[in-house]
Amino acid sequence: MKRYLIVVVVLMFNRGYSQMQKLKLTATAGSQYNRFNSGFSTNTGPRITSFSLGAGSYFYFGSFFVGTEFQFIDGQQKNSDYRLSLSGLNSTLSVGYNILKSYKYSFEPNVGVVMMKNKVNTDNFRNNESVYFTKNSTGIVPAIDF
Repeated sequence: MKRYLIVVVVLMFNRGYSQMQKLKLTATAGSQYNRFNSGFSTNTGPRITSFSLGAGSYFYFGSFFVGTEFQFIDGQQKNSDYRLSLSGLNSTLSVGYNILKSYKYSFEPNVGVVMMKNKVNTDNFRNNESVYFTKNSTGIVPAIDF
């Protein structure tokens, strides 16, 4: 388990390149703030701050690149009566351009198409009831990578 953790940490703070410097591998970790349109009929509120962990790969054609990323998302909010849980997977396919002419440093505007599959569970501890909602959505994601 320690070896896997070391690999993830190294990828988060460094970039792995192939010998020809055309393939870049990345790891991502972070926090995501989620606000839902409904309160789910609980007294926990519609907000969840979740943790995300993922990886990506990019293939370069000169300064142009095509890449894909995925992230797993998990978070929950609870009190003595209710628990609201969020889990899901986001997958992005993006294209972009590296403005800097260096492989060590990059400034890369890009645009991608993201597909999200998220699931929200509500657990009512008083009535011993559980309800879950799934949401599949697609979106366009503009980004700048450094």
